[in-house]
Amino acid sequence: MWAIVPVKPLSLAKSRLAQVLSDAAREALVRQMLEHTLQILREYRPSLDGTLVVTSDPRVLSLAVRHAAVPLAETGGDGLNAALAQAIGEAGRRHAQGILVVPADLPMLSAIALREVLDQLPRAPGVVLVPDRRDEGTNALALRPCDVIEPAFGAGSFHRHWAAARKRNAHIVIVRNAELALDVDTPEDLEQARHILS
Repeated sequence: MWAIVPVKPLSLAKSRLAQVLSDAAREALVRQMLEHTLQILREYRPSLDGTLVVTSDPRVLSLAVRHAAVPLAETGGDGLNAALAQAIGEAGRRHAQGILVVPADLPMLSAIALREVLDQLPRAPGVVLVPDRRDEGTNALALRPCDVIEPAFGAGSFHRHWAAARKRNAHIVIVRNAELALDVDTPEDLEQARHILS
């Protein structure tokens, strides 16, 4: 089982927070959440064979190495789902039987929450979906085998992933976990997370 963390270039991430944070503050926030994510994945390492960080940002690739993750330079330039497809292919080449996609913007992420997700991953073909607090986005995605469905992140991804899994006759488990439900995309999200990020 391999974890995959997709990361936009630090200078481009969280553009919807530009109205409340300066460019430097947004970059610092993204870096803080990414380092938290990589630290949790490192703590959870006994249950994972490795973590792939896919990005086009050389600074993020360096951060990945410092946190004992495998850096994967994004080659497609076609957005998040193309980067994830590249990383899933790399995980397959490393003999992964399954993958866990973990976005780098979950301030409450914990090893216990990850364990809940992976403990509930069904036999192949199996999918675990973790929705955001609005039941719109996907805040974690576990797949067995790695390519049972294609990644379809973006607005409304939770319902697209569910529909894709149904179409493939996969066993689907939906995990609603408070520690995974909060992602930081909007000023409202940021306000909800301030006590964690301070």
